[in-house]
Order: sequence, then structure tokens, then C-alpha cells
Amino acid sequence: MSTYPQEIPYTYVEKRVVTRKVDDKEVQEVQEIKHPVTIRILEVIPYRDGRGKQKYLVCYQIVDGGWESPRAHFWYSNEEEFKEKLKEIVEYYFKIRDIVRRL
Repeated sequence: MSTYPQEIPYTYVEKRVVTRKVDDKEVQEVQEIKHPVTIRILEVIPYRDGRGKQKYLVCYQIVDGGWESPRAHFWYSNEEEFKEKLKEIVEYYFKIRDIVRRL
């Protein structure tokens, strides 16, 4: 049986197109900027849905440097779905990061 909290390091890679001058010509290149965050899994509750299939309810926080998100939840039914959900959560967080961190 796992104990919680568990921390999962995650690196979000942002791609930016940068224009710079080289020999009087403008050159565009793609730069990758890596943003490390941690997803802290606070609790996992196993349950069965109405059809009897095993599912899990996960309580988590995003830790970005010294900032911690409010607690949030998601559901999943297998390991593949769990990894996909983490990816979606981090990508969405970086879309709204500036707004959320002001709250």
C-alpha cells in the first residue's frame, strides 16, 4: 500500500520561435524552455463505478517553485490514463499559470 503524499517531478517544455540577426539576415529558430514542476499526489481513493469497473479518484496539488496550487481532483481507470491526465493537467496549468498565480 502506498503512503501519501507522493511527489512526481514533471518538466513542461515550452517551444518559442525566436528571430535573431545573423550576417544581416533574420533567422528564426525554435527554442525549448524547460519548466520543472512537481505534482504532489495527496490521496488516491479506489472505487467501483456503476458497472463494477475499478476507478480511482486522485487528489493533487501542483508545486511550482515556492507556489502551491489549491487541491484539485481527477479520475482515472488505468496507468495509461493516469499519465495522460498528468500531462493534460500540467499543459493546462501552463496556459493559465499567470492568472492562477495572481490569485
